[in-house]
Amino acid sequence: RSGYTQLGIFNAALQWQAFVMFFSNAVGNLGLPTLSAVLPERNIERYKHMLKVNFLLTTALAVIIAVPVGLAAPWIMSLFGHGFVSGASTLRLVCLATVITAANISVGHAIWSLGAALPGMLLALMRGATLVVAAGLLTAHGAAGLAGAYVIMGVVQTAVQAPFLYSLLRKQAAAWAGSQASIECA
Repeated sequence: RSGYTQLGIFNAALQWQAFVMFFSNAVGNLGLPTLSAVLPERNIERYKHMLKVNFLLTTALAVIIAVPVGLAAPWIMSLFGHGFVSGASTLRLVCLATVITAANISVGHAIWSLGAALPGMLLALMRGATLVVAAGLLTAHGAAGLAGAYVIMGVVQTAVQAPFLYSLLRKQAAAWAGSQASIECA
């Protein structure tokens, strides 16, 4: 039912995702090299500080842009034409999903910088599978359903990645503390 119309609405809303993510992506691109550069210091507090700074910057930049876009969603969608006005809720959901994605940028970089490549790939597969399943379940809701699937994907990603990163940081802190203690004993 009205598949092309819904696809047009979703694509119009998705164009704004790139706008909302522009600065978060620019700052996020510095995250992995920054975190990796701190690793040789074996200082978990400095590593966590750099992670927090990256997280706050990528997330805050997305929020600063997403909130006005979400508030102006009816007007923004009307710029695409009369048939797009109904897509305001789709644009708002895309904005929400984009903020969640921005928040997960630094978490992903931390996972990769700490050498957890296999779990990183498995988390990416889980994210993709979640999107496919959620999109399939929400198909009847058209463009808003697909945008909602992106929100669900982000929430599931956060719910799985955050505890994994926490445990990874604890293990890394213990490993660095152990190696520091052995150096001091020698």
